[in-house]
Amino acid sequence: MNEVISIGGQEAGVLHRETTDGLFHVFDSFNIDSRPRKVEVFLPPGYENSTDQYPVIYMNDGQTAFEPGGLSPWYWNVDITLNKFYNEDSIQKVIVVAVSPISRVDEYLSIKQYIDFDDSLTDIAGGLPDYAKYLAKDLKPFIDANYRTDPNPANTMIIGSSFGGTATFYISCTHSDAFGIGGVFSPSFTLGTGLFVTNQTIEDTDYIKNIFAALGSSKTKPRLWIDWGVHEGDMGARSLEVIKLLKEKESYKEKENLFYMEDKIGTHDERAWAYRFGLLIKQFYSK
Repeated sequence: MNEVISIGGQEAGVLHRETTDGLFHVFDSFNIDSRPRKVEVFLPPGYENSTDQYPVIYMNDGQTAFEPGGLSPWYWNVDITLNKFYNEDSIQKVIVVAVSPISRVDEYLSIKQYIDFDDSLTDIAGGLPDYAKYLAKDLKPFIDANYRTDPNPANTMIIGSSFGGTATFYISCTHSDAFGIGGVFSPSFTLGTGLFVTNQTIEDTDYIKNIFAALGSSKTKPRLWIDWGVHEGDMGARSLEVIKLLKEKESYKEKENLFYMEDKIGTHDERAWAYRFGLLIKQFYSK
């Protein structure tokens, strides 16, 4: 770290990476709710000398955004991808807020039970509604107050993959007044909806019912990107079920407010998500 600064009462290290233009503010113990977590804010090249306002991308599993930090040795290459597009002058400049989880299972799942790696049922999940509220009501207002953001929800994105994708779908649909774009990568709908312990259809799960209740009562609906890879089990089939519901129940229109794709070589890891992140950014932030 080059230096430590105070932003909104929170300490952040200032970091420049040799491979990337732009500036990182690294909050190793970001704490506005008595639950410290790591949050990294990536500011685009020229931010310090500009008066511009920038759209913001919030990212679940922030520990894998800029460097390895998950179960695989790969990561999203977010800063490198953005710099490539900036050098091409092909996209708007954006701020990225990468949020590391305290507990992925608790924060990214709304159901109470979860099958652990040893196939045992555990009661450690169910915190997604609170996490969604934290992002919308606590973190986003902090970022908007302390950085030069474009606070308009229509230009504000949240993204995530796997459990983080399941969480992203929920957060963007239930808090579209904060996050008007949801980038849903390889969502774990079977686990995230609780279908692994019930004989329900996906439409009858509480997870989906709560989401569609929120969509039905909201004045504005988020624009959604949903993707999956061929080599990801039932994720494609489950995603298509959700897409069908979006079209039938909420009149979502393909290529208007609903974008989806199947990655023909996609696997369930950050290599695939890094590639599709570039496609997502080009879709919503092209000049």
